Amino acid sequence: MFTRAHDGFSTLFRLRNLLLQNFLLLTVSTDLSNSHSSKITEQLAVHYKNSSRQPRQ
Repeated sequence: MFTRAHDGFSTLFRLRNLLLQNFLLLTVSTDLSNSHSSKITEQLAVHYKNSSRQPRQ
């Protein structure tokens, strides 16, 4: 039970970090075009999906 709760918390923490990184990237890349920013966002989302799919040790 504890490990499942811990996994949930670590997933939330990783998602929060991802959102923070995403926000920073978008703020830093304001001079870039919107399409480029959305591409970065898509890449981050795909990366998060792939990393969350990997089995835990």
